[in-house]
Amino acid sequence: MSETIETIEIAKALKTGINTALSSAYPVYAMGVQTDVDGTIDTNVTTCERKNPHVMIMVREREPIGYRSDMQHFPGRVAVVTHFGDDPFQVNLLTIGRAVGSYLGNAPTLTLTLRKFDSLTVDAAPETAFDDQLQYMEWQITVHTGPAAS
Repeated sequence: MSETIETIEIAKALKTGINTALSSAYPVYAMGVQTDVDGTIDTNVTTCERKNPHVMIMVREREPIGYRSDMQHFPGRVAVVTHFGDDPFQVNLLTIGRAVGSYLGNAPTLTLTLRKFDSLTVDAAPETAFDDQLQYMEWQITVHTGPAAS
């Protein structure tokens, strides 16, 4: 069923691009995409396990653009997460964040079949937060699409 859900297809395409940007050095997880603990896509995985540091992609359901418009926005978030105990000076957070920010900021093209990709926009500078456990850098993104080619 996941092959017919646009949000999962978009998340999977973003995962592929970010994996390439990171040279697969860190796990990239995407909501709706079954992956093992190392971030490798595996449809046989039955438990959801994550390790730090990692990148997490979340794509939300579409936002229609106007009345009866064929164009659709898919809002989402891309977050870099590290564990404070392993990264107390945020070196990994900033290193991974630089690669992800560069990917998002250089107009990536996503290969989609359920919708026609138009563009990806980053809505603001990334938010950051730190505590005694996890720390993150998170971008709000929007994937703009049109109807799939017939």
